[in-house]
Amino acid sequence: VTSIERQAFYGSKLEDITFSTSHNLKNIGDGAFNYNNLKMTTLTIPEGVETIGTNDYVFGSFYNLNRINIPSTIKNISRQAFYTGVNPNIYINKPVDSISDAPWTIGSDTSNVHWIG
Repeated sequence: VTSIERQAFYGSKLEDITFSTSHNLKNIGDGAFNYNNLKMTTLTIPEGVETIGTNDYVFGSFYNLNRINIPSTIKNISRQAFYTGVNPNIYINKPVDSISDAPWTIGSDTSNVHWIG
């Protein structure tokens, strides 16, 4: 699997997301995990993923998140990709080519965004 398509798990009431360490995933589509209200507190996008959405709301309504880890392989993060409903700490490994406007719930407040590398 190289891509999780648009709205693949939209509203499916998943309880957790675990990405395999041996994967070929490059793209996570818009709304792929939106409206799940997961109980997970940490979301780690695996190394190798390059694109998180093309438009918006890839990971929406994750009301228990307190940490998001974004790998160094990410090239693009779409608008409101992490519109979680809370303000988690976001750890981004440099470099990222493109981050659209308002990629996370916190809008223009970047005090919870931590750049690594």
